[in-house]
Amino acid sequence: MPCQTPQQEGRLNVSVTLPALLRVASASDVRSLARRRGDAMKVWFIRTLTGCKPDDEASAAVIAKFPVGTSFEADVVTRKSRSGAWHRRYWVLCSMLASNLDHVEIEPGLVLPITDSESAHVALKYATGCYDSYAIKGGVVRLLKSTAFDRMDADEWAAHWKRVLDAVHQKFLPGIESRMIEDEIARLAS
Repeated sequence: MPCQTPQQEGRLNVSVTLPALLRVASASDVRSLARRRGDAMKVWFIRTLTGCKPDDEASAAVIAKFPVGTSFEADVVTRKSRSGAWHRRYWVLCSMLASNLDHVEIEPGLVLPITDSESAHVALKYATGCYDSYAIKGGVVRLLKSTAFDRMDADEWAAHWKRVLDAVHQKFLPGIESRMIEDEIARLAS
């Protein structure tokens, strides 16, 4: 199941080192042009037949600060980017669960309250096994893993999404088929 929309194929996520930008632009210009990420700016490029070009106005404005012919450092993320549309669908699902449930039994004896989208998100992580287990004296501790964009690529997210839909069908909304759930999410997210 593909996670990318056609518009995202060929899109490169590039971090441009901030000190290089500061040589050609003031800090206030740089902050207003793109989102900061640590000591780098995040800019997006589209791969074309002749190279790459900025994908949005903010990225173009950052790159325009470099004189033509200037060489600069950039880290290119080569993993498949996840789709923003899939991200929205996931949070629509969490909101849907929060609106319709007040708790869920993840496994016998483990009942988690669902009060909002965030608690539904936590319950989904437990239900899908998105955690590491550690044996400690007297029991086991489960530490939830991150599902953030920088922690899961498109393929990992696709596998996780399937587990999410299975968990919703089996534990959260038993009796409702996964296809019906997907259709409702798509309708609400559009």
